[in-house]
Amino acid sequence: MLKFTTTNNFKSAHHTCYKGEANTSYATLVATFGEPINYLTGEHGSDGKTQVEWIVEFADGTVATIYDWKFYDTPFEEVPVWNIGGFDKRSVELVHSALAEVRND
Repeated sequence: MLKFTTTNNFKSAHHTCYKGEANTSYATLVATFGEPINYLTGEHGSDGKTQVEWIVEFADGTVATIYDWKFYDTPFEEVPVWNIGGFDKRSVELVHSALAEVRND
């Protein structure tokens, strides 16, 4: 089983950028990574382009962010494609691996 921690450690995700996508549901993301950071509640600052985000720190040190990007008119529970950010493509590989474990792919 893949080991990771979902966090709100914004420093670990600083300067991550888009590396790929996940075609999955919000429900699957929650089942895999837990509840996201919700920018709509006003507890955390946002640029207004993202409604929710997960910051995931994998055991090997890889950091991944998973977020909706510019789905202004779509409730985040209905977003069909999620951006994956990171420092390299390993973030995409690990997010997909974690999702596959939950879906039993």
